[in-house]
Amino acid sequence: MMRTIKLLIFLLVTSSHLVLAQNTHSLDLEFGQANTIGDIPGDYFGGYALGLGYNFAPIENLYLSISYFHSESTGIGEEEINSPWIHTLESNFLAYKNKVSGTAVKAGFKTAFLERFEYKVGMGYGISKADLFLDLEQSDGVYETQIYHLGDFKVKETMFFHSLLVEAKLSLMINSHLNLGLSHRFLFLMSDMLDGISIRNERDQSEFNDFLNSQAIYLQYHF
Repeated sequence: MMRTIKLLIFLLVTSSHLVLAQNTHSLDLEFGQANTIGDIPGDYFGGYALGLGYNFAPIENLYLSISYFHSESTGIGEEEINSPWIHTLESNFLAYKNKVSGTAVKAGFKTAFLERFEYKVGMGYGISKADLFLDLEQSDGVYETQIYHLGDFKVKETMFFHSLLVEAKLSLMINSHLNLGLSHRFLFLMSDMLDGISIRNERDQSEFNDFLNSQAIYLQYHF
C-alpha cells in the first residue's frame, strides 16, 4: 500500500513539471554569416550560412529536431605551410574557400520569459560533407607545386566528416504560430583540414580540429 501511495505521489509531482506543448511541430528557416576557425584566419563576413529544420516538442521545455545546413567560408594566410596537397620550400600566400553541408539530429531545452521571448540551447550529431578550394601564390623564394584556383573544380577536394553541433537561439514570439530571432552555432568537424592546412605555426587559431562558427536570423513557424 505504501509503495502504491509513493508511486502516485511521484507521478503527480513528475506530471506537474512535464507539461505538453501546445504547438508540437515547427519549421525553421535560417540565413546568416559563417566563418571557419582553423589554422588560417577566416574572413568573418567572407561567407554565408543557410539552415532548414523540422522540430518536434513532445513536452513544453524539450525539443527534438532534424536539420539540414549549408555554408561557405573563406580565409587568407601565409607563412610556412604544411598540407598534403601543397609542398613548399619558402613561405607562401594561401587563400581557401570551403563549402560545408550536412544533416544533424538535435535535442535541447527551451524556455519562455517576459511572456513574448523564447530561449533555446541544444546539441546535435550529424554527417557533413566539405568541398575545399585552394589558391596558392608565391610570395618569395621558390615553390614546388602547381597553382590552385578557387574556382577550379579539377583540384577540388571532397571530404566527409562526423560532426558535433552546439547551438543557442533567442527569438521573439510574434504570434502563436510565428517566431523571429537570432541563432549562434558552432559546428565541430572531426578533421583539421577544413582550411587545407594541418599545421602552420604557433600562431594558428586551432591546433587540432577546425570548426565552423555562424550567426543567423531565423524564422520559425509553428503548426
